[in-house]
Amino acid sequence: MYKYKNSKVYCVLYAVFVGFFSLSLSAKTLEYLYINASEGSASGGHVALRFDNETFHFQHYDGGIIRIVKDLNSDFDYQYRYLENRRFYIANIELKEATYQQLYEHFIYLFFQQKQQNAYLHEINRNLAFFQQQLDSPLLAISAAGLLAISPDKVDQRQLSAGLKLHAAIDKQYAKDFVNKNLLELNRLLQNLSATSEWINDSAVLDSNFINIPYSYASQVVDISSKILLLQNIQKLSPLNEESYFIPLDSSFDLSESEILQLKHFQNQLIQQLAELLNSNRPDWGKSGFVLYARILSLELSMQAGRFVFLNSYNANSVVIEEPEIRKYQDLLQAQKQSVLTYIQDEKVQLFATEKGINEKSYSVFAMLSNYYFEREIGLHQFREIRVSGEQRLPTKSIAFPKTMYPKLIKDESTKRVQALEVHKKEYLNKIKQRYKYNVLSRNCVTEIFSEFERVKVSDQQLKIISQLINKEIAPFIPFQSFSSLTEKYTVTEQDSFRQQRLAKMYATENNAQVFFREFNTLTARDYKLNGNDSAFLFFTDDGVWNRPFLGFGNLIFSSAYALYGSLMAPFDAGESFKKGGMGMVMSFPELGFFNIRKGSYQYLLPLNKPAAKNNVD
Repeated sequence: MYKYKNSKVYCVLYAVFVGFFSLSLSAKTLEYLYINASEGSASGGHVALRFDNETFHFQHYDGGIIRIVKDLNSDFDYQYRYLENRRFYIANIELKEATYQQLYEHFIYLFFQQKQQNAYLHEINRNLAFFQQQLDSPLLAISAAGLLAISPDKVDQRQLSAGLKLHAAIDKQYAKDFVNKNLLELNRLLQNLSATSEWINDSAVLDSNFINIPYSYASQVVDISSKILLLQNIQKLSPLNEESYFIPLDSSFDLSESEILQLKHFQNQLIQQLAELLNSNRPDWGKSGFVLYARILSLELSMQAGRFVFLNSYNANSVVIEEPEIRKYQDLLQAQKQSVLTYIQDEKVQLFATEKGINEKSYSVFAMLSNYYFEREIGLHQFREIRVSGEQRLPTKSIAFPKTMYPKLIKDESTKRVQALEVHKKEYLNKIKQRYKYNVLSRNCVTEIFSEFERVKVSDQQLKIISQLINKEIAPFIPFQSFSSLTEKYTVTEQDSFRQQRLAKMYATENNAQVFFREFNTLTARDYKLNGNDSAFLFFTDDGVWNRPFLGFGNLIFSSAYALYGSLMAPFDAGESFKKGGMGMVMSFPELGFFNIRKGSYQYLLPLNKPAAKNNVD
């Protein structure tokens, strides 16, 4: 009997222990980020939520609205910790796994809901551009069609064999007149397409339910035209546009005979994919078809040259720097070039080492990195402009919508549709503004996060504690105050800004006195270069408190002198120097009271989503 009673006690204790242990294992950490104040965007500080590898935050946009943004952690860190040089403070909130998941699903739902609303506005703007015959508008561009030479001066024999292989694959898959029949059908469809406005209905888009964005008239015309152009180029065996591809100079991109054989096998896979795509039910297969066809041609050039030939994958809005900036940042760009080349050499080995052969994803990433490398290689070699960001996995070089393909529309009908669309757009934007109106006190990056917490309606003690901590603050809408309230309950970790990371490494490897006197000012600092994003200042004040008023006073004198110089230069630089000096004075006053706002920002660092991004710090 005694043993039996003991066994019951042990069973109960065991059950309690297992239950507690399981609960601890199922807990997940939600990170509440506070990004300290700085000059520029979100100058009073910013907050965000981090779920695993994704960061959600709310931003103020033109038109006085606030919207949710979702970034990869690496992209968010790159913008705030590296380019803007700001320190992160993180409150680690332990939640039940079920609560954590519900919160994540709520925020991701909110993100896609607003993304859907943006897509609907895009359709309105696209149709406005179409009916107003703004054929040069990016909204009507034929994506990826610019990869090919639409009207080549001569036949490129090097690429001809790839086109003929594609023709043979199409003939084998279908019939010899497949392309001709499809062209006739698509042209007939384009001519008979009805310019209706039945797709206009914002009530469904603004509801909380998801819907498919209406397939508007302009989108249908652009997609059909894209298919027609693709089939015409395949039929004519069009070669690549000479501006759409490049050959890296470094010998690391040379190909062995075995590597050429693997590229040939990969090319055959793409040819088969393209042949199947031409009979797809997807409405937008024209764009994908252009990319596939161009890649098939670039692989042909690679095999014939014995060296990789890549498509140019930079987007039209890439950030470009000219020769003066290149010389200013030459050492940084050179280091980036070498760092990425080392990684590319390793990636090339991996690309050809897989048993299943090359796949589209791995090749696309390899090509994107090669774009990044070549832009620096040729730019530093010739001191020509360099696109420092904007490379993509898939090329999108577009052309303007062809005038010859614009449908014949009655002018009065077009005018009526434009008027109706403009009225609808105005009403829609008013509804968006009413729903997402920004207010610095009652609806900002802080208040939106905690308002969404309440909308989730999850019964969890931790969320109740968070709400209590926030509500007891006098000014909970201030980013620092909201974070400070959470530090009473939750553990806090910190992540250094770019400059702080660099300083730590310098102090660990160099003479400390030399580092201090070199790095405390903007004139001799190794990494910092005065740029257009920063006001005029001389001394960094973010890494020390006791000497901040003295350095701040020096900054005030310097920025005052710079403003005086700017007043003399105003007729020549449109007042830009005066503005930098004046803002420098404004940023210096808080430093006199031991408070730092200005950090100094950085440009053209290697993005964190690049594999070699460790060189931002290392």
